[in-house]
Amino acid sequence: MRSSTYNTSGRMQLTDFLARNVHKQYSVQALHAALAKEGIAIGKSSLYRQLERLCEEGVVRKFRDAEKDLSFFQYIGSDEDCAKHLHLKCRTCGKLIHLHCDAAGELVAHIAAEHGFAIDSKKSVLYGTCKECGGQKNG
Repeated sequence: MRSSTYNTSGRMQLTDFLARNVHKQYSVQALHAALAKEGIAIGKSSLYRQLERLCEEGVVRKFRDAEKDLSFFQYIGSDEDCAKHLHLKCRTCGKLIHLHCDAAGELVAHIAAEHGFAIDSKKSVLYGTCKECGGQKNG
């Protein structure tokens, strides 16, 4: 009987690659190409299965970019704190920023209290432009 955490060589290589690229998000196609470039051969169907398992286990997060009509995956490891903050994604460079900010927490609380809507912070992604790519600087 296979365990849901069965560690194959491909799974370990995939997890290691994602952990080394923790601030990047990949579509399945981009991840498949990046793995191949590093000499890691994982078939696309196996890649899909492994990513879904890693998502179920909370090791990888999946989010949907409706504008591009693609799903993206990112390593979160055992970052249980990831569920406690919002996320910012730069549309230019693709960097994902974990927003550890009291004001963001206040916004989430306000939305829950005043609008009756509970935000799933772990799956939150706000899109914009980071300061390195020309976003506005805090003054």
